[in-house]
Amino acid sequence: MKRNKIFACLALGFTAILIGCTQSGDQKNTSENNDTLSVAPVVRHIDDSSGTYALNVNLPLQRMEDDALVAAINEWIGEQLGGTYADTLNFDYARQSGGAKGQVDTRFTAMVDFYFAEMTARHQEEFRQLTKGNPEAASLGIRFNDSIVFKKYAEGKNWVTYVNKQDIYMGGAHGSYLFFGQTFRKSDGRRIGWDVFRNTADDDFQALLKAGLMEYWELKTDTELENHLMGTASVYYVPLPQCPPLFTKDGVCFVYNQYEIAAYAAGLPSFTISYDKLQPFMMTTVKRLVQEK
Repeated sequence: MKRNKIFACLALGFTAILIGCTQSGDQKNTSENNDTLSVAPVVRHIDDSSGTYALNVNLPLQRMEDDALVAAINEWIGEQLGGTYADTLNFDYARQSGGAKGQVDTRFTAMVDFYFAEMTARHQEEFRQLTKGNPEAASLGIRFNDSIVFKKYAEGKNWVTYVNKQDIYMGGAHGSYLFFGQTFRKSDGRRIGWDVFRNTADDDFQALLKAGLMEYWELKTDTELENHLMGTASVYYVPLPQCPPLFTKDGVCFVYNQYEIAAYAAGLPSFTISYDKLQPFMMTTVKRLVQEK
């Protein structure tokens, strides 16, 4: 089944997470004309007796002074990592933007350093508590793993999509894959959410969600789909993902995290619905964003 392919790809790398979000599997969801936001990787990594920890952040390069898009992306990254950096009201993401054009502002690399130090210190203490007075745990060779990646995933004329994935293991039967993302409006950095789509509970919209899930799991009947779903999800109503709509070259990507609508073994159900099919449910905000002319 497709979910088995997903698990195999997850072990190979970050881009496989969204295999269900493009029909072709091509992760370069941009064109040269649209690809106006350049990024630079800032990578932090440590491997010690407690485990392996990594933070890989593609920070956007400054485009112009007080760039609203760069500020919005950096603010979102900070919030995804905990939202505690510069724990005062003095740190203003918009004001901190405005470094040299084509460069990563060093104040944001400092943000990455802060969160990486916080992450490693927290896990090292958790590991110490786990193994303290527990020689059996130590003898099993248990080691933690926490790998977080932020990267630009797709870009259009009027929008850019960032995604982040966390691969984490803290002992126990298995680890977890957490996935999230955000599409930003280029003109002002506005975050695009499900609130700019209407009538998502209507039968026609629900039919699109059901079709996407059935294609992902390679199912043919409602009964098969019902057997895969859990919680509030059913063949009569599929909730929207907690992950916001992710704009791509081919349409809007829907991503459900583990346990959100299905069991752990079901993976991360994901699929793309074309802009044409979503047109009747788009508010003007979205219609303007997907205009390429």
